[in-house]
Amino acid sequence: MININFFNQILRFLSTMRGCHDHHPYFGQKGIDTAKISNVISEIKAACKGSGTDEKRLIAATASCNAMERDVVCLEYNKQTSKHLVQLLKSELNGNLEKLFVGLYSMRYVFWAQQINAAVMGMGTDEKKLIDLIISCADNEMAEVDRAYTQLYKVSLLETISSEGGAAAWVKLLRSWVLNKNTAQGNPEQIAKRLREAAKGAGTDEAAIIDVLTGVSHNTYRAVDQEFQRLYQKSLRSVLKSEFSGKSEYAFLAAHDYMIDPVRFVANMLYVSMKGIGTDDDKLIYTTVLHCDWCGPWIGVAYEQMGFGDLRKDIKSDLSGKYETAVLGLWHL
Repeated sequence: MININFFNQILRFLSTMRGCHDHHPYFGQKGIDTAKISNVISEIKAACKGSGTDEKRLIAATASCNAMERDVVCLEYNKQTSKHLVQLLKSELNGNLEKLFVGLYSMRYVFWAQQINAAVMGMGTDEKKLIDLIISCADNEMAEVDRAYTQLYKVSLLETISSEGGAAAWVKLLRSWVLNKNTAQGNPEQIAKRLREAAKGAGTDEAAIIDVLTGVSHNTYRAVDQEFQRLYQKSLRSVLKSEFSGKSEYAFLAAHDYMIDPVRFVANMLYVSMKGIGTDDDKLIYTTVLHCDWCGPWIGVAYEQMGFGDLRKDIKSDLSGKYETAVLGLWHL
């Protein structure tokens, strides 16, 4: 017999987790459809058979899968052929389409860890990429990303982040985000007043703001945001924007947007990748690989709500060819 009280306790616990969505593939997944996996592998083989690649067939098969299913496709393909699917894709594709599909058919948490490493390796850190990858990582996936990162690079995410920017506010925020101690106390009105005090006067109380951004649930934070607007007739986001600059501004606004709605934060990642002259293909690709399957059905509405316009139109104006077709298909646009 199902213990309803225990089940409800689990649901209440999940509702406090950052990034928790009913539609997220790592919540409520009913299991893997083995017939579907076999069909996808058959479609991939058929698309790559012969002298030319049927990219449309490859795109359609891939767009039908979520991240969990793609991981199983990789494992099953290796079992059937004793070869790695990524190697096949590298031989069949090129350019940004190749980079996109190699990411899609890399093991999810290995890819996430590799992207974080790419952001911090070398002489300079790509702080915005690092912020994107850490902030957009839901609670239920952070431990898996950290495990993969530690296995690959023999150092933890927390140690890596701590070594990147010293005492910079954005580094403190990311450290607290990874630790996720859920320490903020008080009702929404009290927390809103605390944030006002933290941003009041000549200096900013970074620790108090970080404590709230990383220490409450989505529902609580949304209520705080509403209370802040009611009490002070200004948006909390505008206050955060005025209190920070540069990389710290980007990080604190990212955390704010994610806590209001993770899907809208992903929409912002897409917008930034395409705004201005030229496309930031790296950002567009890692955003698509990591987030297209779980928020694809809602992304168009979120993009419009953020004031960015028509996502499909923006993608079509920035991309071309099979790369455009793939990105549109993966986001279900």
